[in-house]
Amino acid sequence: DFSRTPCELFVLEGSRLLLQPAHGFRWNSNDQHSSVGTNQPLMLKYEQSRELKERLRQHIAFGRDLRASRKQRDSERLLGLVSVGPDELAEELDKVEDPADPKAGCSTC
Repeated sequence: DFSRTPCELFVLEGSRLLLQPAHGFRWNSNDQHSSVGTNQPLMLKYEQSRELKERLRQHIAFGRDLRASRKQRDSERLLGLVSVGPDELAEELDKVEDPADPKAGCSTC
């Protein structure tokens, strides 16, 4: 799960890939491999395949984006913000009185 640990991927000679936590990070304690809690790299052997390397890069990018999304959501939760879709926003705006409408009265009173 690349969303738990920021990773770097290096292509080495001899059909090998080196996968390791980004500088300053460790493998997440919820991972299921022998390097949990360390910054030890994982060596992967593969058949010559550009597709595998590209898919791993895509998975790492997806994990990075998912991690950023979680951080954003957690920040919003701490600030008491709520995410709403366009339909929900339109409904809420319809509930707000128009300050230009003289019948609406003072919005603070």
